[in-house]
Amino acid sequence: MSATVYRVGDLIYAVHSTSFDYRAAIQWFEINAVTHQVVDTGFIGDPVLDLFYPSIAANASGTVVIACNGCSLSTFVSCYAFTGEKVNGTLTFGSSLLLKAGVTSLTGIGRWGDYSAVSVDPVDQSRFWTLTMYPATSTKWSTQLTELITSPLQLRIARAGTNVVISWPSAATGFQLQSKTNLSFGTWTAVTQAQIVTNNQFRVSLAITNAANFFRLAK
Repeated sequence: MSATVYRVGDLIYAVHSTSFDYRAAIQWFEINAVTHQVVDTGFIGDPVLDLFYPSIAANASGTVVIACNGCSLSTFVSCYAFTGEKVNGTLTFGSSLLLKAGVTSLTGIGRWGDYSAVSVDPVDQSRFWTLTMYPATSTKWSTQLTELITSPLQLRIARAGTNVVISWPSAATGFQLQSKTNLSFGTWTAVTQAQIVTNNQFRVSLAITNAANFFRLAK
């Protein structure tokens, strides 16, 4: 069993390990700190994975992130996260996000360190930091630190001489920059120029042309 709480204004967010449909699962709570009434609660489970050692944090906009471990008979202990938002007044969590896949089973002598934490970035409330753990070898565990961006990604475009520089946060890995010349028709084309990381930003430099160009990020 494990449990954590996190307070934002007059709301307390809490999470603990439980069982649901015969698997280890997570139960979360949203509690009014003034009246001590439960505002909302729910379960997070998985048809295959056991989920355990959860932690929780929320920002002033009502975005909630839960981090935890998960495993099954065919999946080594791995690190996962869930992001929740208010939908029609109800806190709703999306699908699991794999943060770090376990690489082996932990079979050696020694205690598993039950470390799990989520923190809101003090500079940018749309960014969360998770600390989870996974077995690195059969006798040792390691910690995984992950930055999650919960706000919509925004491209920035700035002129640099005869080029334009398109940039977005480097924490948003796995995205492909695409372009097209007309939003009404045509297909999006992958931008093949190399992405350079500078000051925690992906940057792509393109020559200025006389034609209109539109850009987007796609998975």
